[in-house]
Amino acid sequence: MHDYFAIPRSLLPVIFKRTRNAPLSLSLDGHTLDVLRSRTVEDGAVVHFDFLHPSVSRAEELRLLSFTMKTFQKFERWFQTPRHNLRRLTIDMVTREQDGFLVLPEALCSSRVLTYLELDGCLPERWTSPIFSSYLTHLILRLSWIHDGADYMPTAVQFADILAATNSLESLELEDVFPKVDPEASYPPMVVPDTLHSLVLLSLNGITRKHQCLSFMARLRALHDIHFEALIFDHTGANADDVVIARELDPLVITAVCNMYRQQPGLPRHAIIDQQALLTFNSRSSRSPERAWPLSLEPDTFADIPDATSLLAFNFDAGDVEEDRSRPLYALSVPLHGLETISWTREGARVYLESNDWWRASREARGIDRISVHVGDCALLLPLTERVAENATAFIIFPKLKTMHIRVEDPYTVDDTELNALQDACAENLAALHAIIRLRKEHGAQLDSLVVDEALERWAIWSAISADLSNPVTFCAFDSYMRSTGTHI
Repeated sequence: MHDYFAIPRSLLPVIFKRTRNAPLSLSLDGHTLDVLRSRTVEDGAVVHFDFLHPSVSRAEELRLLSFTMKTFQKFERWFQTPRHNLRRLTIDMVTREQDGFLVLPEALCSSRVLTYLELDGCLPERWTSPIFSSYLTHLILRLSWIHDGADYMPTAVQFADILAATNSLESLELEDVFPKVDPEASYPPMVVPDTLHSLVLLSLNGITRKHQCLSFMARLRALHDIHFEALIFDHTGANADDVVIARELDPLVITAVCNMYRQQPGLPRHAIIDQQALLTFNSRSSRSPERAWPLSLEPDTFADIPDATSLLAFNFDAGDVEEDRSRPLYALSVPLHGLETISWTREGARVYLESNDWWRASREARGIDRISVHVGDCALLLPLTERVAENATAFIIFPKLKTMHIRVEDPYTVDDTELNALQDACAENLAALHAIIRLRKEHGAQLDSLVVDEALERWAIWSAISADLSNPVTFCAFDSYMRSTGTHI
């Protein structure tokens, strides 16, 4: 799709003659318009509007990109006629706090055959608009960093009606556009159509939006496998009232996460746990052919695992919480009894593996056969040595454990000096790891394999540990951001 303003004026008559009455895809880019306006007439840069009206009237796809409020007002007269033939509409507003946001003319939202709608920095005039129809397959609504707009948010009933009307919806992304929460008004279930396979919720702008987002999650009904992602910023700053409200919302966080797992027809098999985030998916394989067990909380990392039909990712970014251990352990909301693998990030290990609540809950995860930790966190796994009774062969936690993955933060730690320093720093953790493996072997629960990041291959201890395994220690270039980008910290 070509930007209208970037097409030389001399070509426009030729384009219109050759295309005749064929539908057009029209893009108007505010950045290009600004460049043209800044250039002098001597440069030959004139802004041409001769063919804009016929272009808009024939457009089946319309994209308004990087428009300011002022720019939109200049072009608004071309959008006053209803566009019933429009099939794809993208409007990306460049907004400033003092500008507020754009309420779209009703004529621009008149097409009942729209299949793709993306609105950034603007909203329709009515939530009963014809654009929310059974033709719509992709819907994106973004209003982040705009503090105004509370009065324009849909009621819960209105949004429930939208979901009912858009019964062909395949992808839905909401960014700080959520139903209002009114204690005196009903909040019906938010039933998504069974065609929906991707749902993304982002709350980036304050406690009120966070409350609305969590309330929406808690009322969602998605009784089929889905790829779901929630990113909720909680940067409350120095406002004491916001901090109090944020803590009061913690129970709603747990309710919302539990609700999402309750909706899925099957159980998650794999979990990746961070201090403030978690990701689970249901594929039989925990890795793709291209990636060796990525320790990632980005859903896109797992897009090439073909049978990962259910993938839930949550990120509750609370800013600087290094010393705050009072926040909920979100992973306790995961149905642990279906899990087969668990991986912890460094931050996740320090929060969860030091928690008695976590270890008590872990007794439900009897199907775990593989775990993954950083080499410096192995000592936190010592509860794995706990048995049912003093001389029993059954272990209380992860009785089916067969494989452990040992990772390193920087896979390019290949300098001998760095490796030696890391090995010395991890001496207690390595001793704890060996003790866990030896004890489980002595009591009839021998591990089959230990897979270690290949950056640590030269450490001598792996030979000693191999004697207590069913198979020798193996080494792997675990997938990581640094390996994929070549970054060395």
